[in-house]
Amino acid sequence: MDWQVERLRQALAGNAAWATLMSEFPELRQSCVALVEQTGATYEVVQNRLERLFRRHCDEWKNFPPPQWLLAQGKAA
Repeated sequence: MDWQVERLRQALAGNAAWATLMSEFPELRQSCVALVEQTGATYEVVQNRLERLFRRHCDEWKNFPPPQWLLAQGKAA
């Protein structure tokens, strides 16, 4: 998962984040098209939502695992 998050983070870092994401994860194009068809939202809206989702995932990953999990594992060992 760390490797995947790093790939996402690097793809999202540049000015052409969506194009880079498509290059790194080509299956996202199909997901985006399917979401456009399902939701009726525009391609641009779905693209922006997916970018935000992946940015949030990368931000949240920094806090995983939660410190209390590490403390619990240390006590069990």
